[in-house]
Amino acid sequence: MPQLADTDDDLKYSVWEQRCKLEMTLKALDSVAKRGGSAHNLPENHYFYITFVTKECKKGIPDWLHTKYPNDLTIVLQYQFRNLEVNRKRKNISVSVVFNGNEENLVIPWKALTRFDDPGAKITFLLGNSDTNQHSEHQNLSLKDADSKSPVSSNVIKLADFRPSRVNSPS
Repeated sequence: MPQLADTDDDLKYSVWEQRCKLEMTLKALDSVAKRGGSAHNLPENHYFYITFVTKECKKGIPDWLHTKYPNDLTIVLQYQFRNLEVNRKRKNISVSVVFNGNEENLVIPWKALTRFDDPGAKITFLLGNSDTNQHSEHQNLSLKDADSKSPVSSNVIKLADFRPSRVNSPS
């Protein structure tokens, strides 16, 4: 994330823009957290893709995730998550998500966030500095891709891909 200190002699539009994007991201997450912090508390038609730099999480994610995703990871908060919390004092987000049938608690510092998407609202925010986003494997994720049946990236796991397909019977 860019340095967020303002100086009196310069208009820091890019800094202010990043602050606004981060604040909107945190407000969306905090809104769900305050409703109970689980998949059942998402407003209808909303779900979140959160992309973050795994190297910035140090002890906040399990070692096996660091090994499997050494650069960045996108998690989807839609069906299997709980304990979502935005901690403004520690400047992190924590959430319990399910990977391969096992629940893992993730603690993600705000400085690790590189992207937030809410396809239900057609909102995408690129967070952090441009250097971080240039190295993200998910920079070109579009909302059209997010709503398609094919996986967006090898680092994004869509539960819809594992559901049986519905076949319409002729009327």
